Amino acid sequence: MDVAKDKVTTSESPAEKYSDTEVGETTLINNAGFHRSFSPRQIHVISLGGQIGAGLFITTGSILRDGGPGSLFLGFVVVCSCVWAVLQTVSEMTIAFPTSGNFIDYADRFVDPALSFAAGFSMWIGWTAIIASEATFFSVVVNYWAENRVNEAIWLTIFLLLMFVIFSLPNTVFGWFEYVNSILKIVTLILFVIVGLAMVFGAGPDGTVHHGEAWQDGSAFLNGFKGFGNGVLLAILSIGDNTFTGFLAGESKSPRYSVAHAVILIPIRVTVFYLISVVLIGILVSPTNQNLFGSSGVAASPFVIAIDQAGISVLPDILNAVIITAVAAIAAESFFVASRILQSMAQQGLIHSYIAKVDSRGRPRVSLAITGILAIVLTYINLSAGGTTVFNWLAQVASTGYFMGSDTPTAYYFFQYMFGLVLIFGTAIGYKLIFRTKVRDLRSVDLQTGRRPLTNREIQELDGYDKMPRWRKIYSFVQLW
Repeated sequence: MDVAKDKVTTSESPAEKYSDTEVGETTLINNAGFHRSFSPRQIHVISLGGQIGAGLFITTGSILRDGGPGSLFLGFVVVCSCVWAVLQTVSEMTIAFPTSGNFIDYADRFVDPALSFAAGFSMWIGWTAIIASEATFFSVVVNYWAENRVNEAIWLTIFLLLMFVIFSLPNTVFGWFEYVNSILKIVTLILFVIVGLAMVFGAGPDGTVHHGEAWQDGSAFLNGFKGFGNGVLLAILSIGDNTFTGFLAGESKSPRYSVAHAVILIPIRVTVFYLISVVLIGILVSPTNQNLFGSSGVAASPFVIAIDQAGISVLPDILNAVIITAVAAIAAESFFVASRILQSMAQQGLIHSYIAKVDSRGRPRVSLAITGILAIVLTYINLSAGGTTVFNWLAQVASTGYFMGSDTPTAYYFFQYMFGLVLIFGTAIGYKLIFRTKVRDLRSVDLQTGRRPLTNREIQELDGYDKMPRWRKIYSFVQLW
């Protein structure tokens, strides 16, 4: 198939291909055929609660154990500053060109189709691998109650069925699922911060006043720079890929307002929620606590350990339930992004155009089906011993470059941990050699096609917002419902 020729000979004019279409009074369809069904309020809340999951609740225990409370805190400070910088740049492009493919589209538009193909293919595999990893983690967290009385394959199947049900329904169902989960995670974190502050001063049946013992006697920074470096890399995995909101913008009713709002909210989330949480963890839990070394799943969560130390009952079970819903929400986000990446690649002509099809309800059925098949394979492959090795290699794509390193540097470990980068460079070079694409000349980059100017509706909304009293503006900014 000559995808390059397929891309050039489309019969649509640029205006027809990229402009929004209004159907009836409320349904707006974007250039790819997706319905703009996500409200600014939904994107507002999802931006605050999205990507809060097992990474924060459990992976922080590994950082504390290997690097100490100082490395835990500084690692998250470094990553939070990077999140702010990345969002500032991505948001400018997203507001001007709110496409469902997001940076996959921008890589083609501003740089080279070969880079777009390489980034799209690797990120599609990466996001799909996250679905499989979350399915596996779901079975681990559920066993906090089930205690391994049920075969793991059953939990994996239940989890995958939940994903397929969500995406067999209209996109609004996915939006509300993420919305409710985000509120639940936000409330849980706020509850932990309140309880954590109380525990610092000795609250709880078995509580004691904490004086920062974990920061004394050289325990603040364990294993030197290696402990700090590993802390930074695990913090990246904990915070996750915050470009998810950019993909949502392609199906947002008001992308200009939604993205601008989210760019402020996401740094607030990762800075305030995460940093306060890790500071409390560093005060309440010692890096030498045996539960950090000998337990798995939610039992190794520093959040649960801190609550158990204070003798507070019920809260660990509530936290476990929240982690289960958080895992499901992150898997659903990954399913959404992976399918949109694949559909965008097809729409750009990088792969077969059939995959770009969107049904009357705005669902990319073909790309969803292909993504679902890969997710099933990667999920069940974990049940075999050899399959775990294969999955670990593919999972590296999900965290391209975020490798942990090895105490025994060998070619095997190098390629395992650098597999994501090898895949990107390999596919980019291969695509370029086959289709002879050219790097975009900065003077000829298309800055008009697909640009979304302010609509009359948005101008009216902005005028209405400007006339609000200050307290109403603040209320509308923080409102979650």
